Amino acid sequence: MDPSGIDTTTPARPKGVGRSFVRMRLHSHNRDTIKGITKPAIKRLARRGGVRRLNFEVYEEVRSTLKSFLQGLIGDAVTLVMSRSRVCTGEILHPTVCVTDVIYATPAPLALVCAVLVFA
Repeated sequence: MDPSGIDTTTPARPKGVGRSFVRMRLHSHNRDTIKGITKPAIKRLARRGGVRRLNFEVYEEVRSTLKSFLQGLIGDAVTLVMSRSRVCTGEILHPTVCVTDVIYATPAPLALVCAVLVFA
């Protein structure tokens, strides 16, 4: 250290600049997110519906059926939002899917159940 009180042994540079190693970001691989619907979750839904036992083939079938149903439902809800925002404002800024959009997008028998559950 200098008599002036300045440390001259290390150069003055911002923290983190000039490091000899570079941290690489770890990118997760895109996996099928439908696998997040776990076997116990499917079992709980089945128990609620009154099912006692499930065959092992049922889990993948439930996942594929749920995925196709949700793709259609979300697609219809987004279509409703896009058409509503065009009619109301004339331009699309940041449309948001609301609960009512999803209820309007559901098929008729499910819409009644959803409306009773949400608005009751």
